[in-house]
Amino acid sequence: MTYRAALIDLDGTLVDTLSEIAAAANAMLRDAGRSPITDQAASEAVGEGASSLVAALVGKAEVDRWLPVYMAHYRRHNGTSATLYPLVREGLAALRAAGIAVACVTNKPSELVGPLFDRLGIADRFDCVVGGGDAPEKKPHPAPLLHACTLLKVAPGDCVMIGDSKNDAIAASAAGAYSLTVPYGYPGFGGAADNAAALLERGITCAIVPDLLAAAHWILDANRA
Repeated sequence: MTYRAALIDLDGTLVDTLSEIAAAANAMLRDAGRSPITDQAASEAVGEGASSLVAALVGKAEVDRWLPVYMAHYRRHNGTSATLYPLVREGLAALRAAGIAVACVTNKPSELVGPLFDRLGIADRFDCVVGGGDAPEKKPHPAPLLHACTLLKVAPGDCVMIGDSKNDAIAASAAGAYSLTVPYGYPGFGGAADNAAALLERGITCAIVPDLLAAAHWILDANRA
C-alpha cells in the first residue's frame, strides 16, 4: 500500500477555532434573546456544519431564520482569534516535501475557509479544499472525501483521512480510506465516549497520532514499509 494523499479536517485538527465559534454562536443567541453557551457546549455542537450547530442551539425549526445571523457574526470573527495547533505547519511541510497531495476536507462553509487560511498563512499548503456545500452531503457522509479524491485524481484507498472526531473516521471508512485521529479537538456530543481512545477501542478509527507531524511520519513510514 502506498498512500498518495492526506485528507485533513479543519476545526479541531488543523486549527483551534473554538473561540470564534463560541463568539459567533453567543452573538446569535443574544440577537435571539437567549442565554449564552459555554465553550464546552460550543465544542460539543461542532462537527457537522453550521446548520447543525445552529439547530443544536435554537432548534431545527428555527435554522432558516438564525443560520444567516450566525454566519454574519462568524464572518466578522473568522480568523481573528483562531490558532494553528502545534506542529501543523511542520506536518504540512513534511507531506508536501514527500510529494503527498494534501486536501482540507471540512464541514465548515467553504466561503470561510479561504479567508481563514490566508490569515493563518497556510493557504498555499493545500492542493484543494472541500468545504461545506461543495459536496451533496457533509461528513460523516463520504461524499466530501470522495469529491476531494476526484479533485486530486486519486483513489480513496490511496488516501488517509486525518481528523479529530467520529465523523471524520466514519466518513473515511465509508469512502474506503484509512483514518488517523488526533487526541485533541472537538469530539462532539459524545464527549469522552467519542474521544480518540474510545474510537480506536471501538474500531471506528484505525490509529491515533498525537499531532499532524506524527500523522505525516505515519504516512511516510507506511509508504517506506
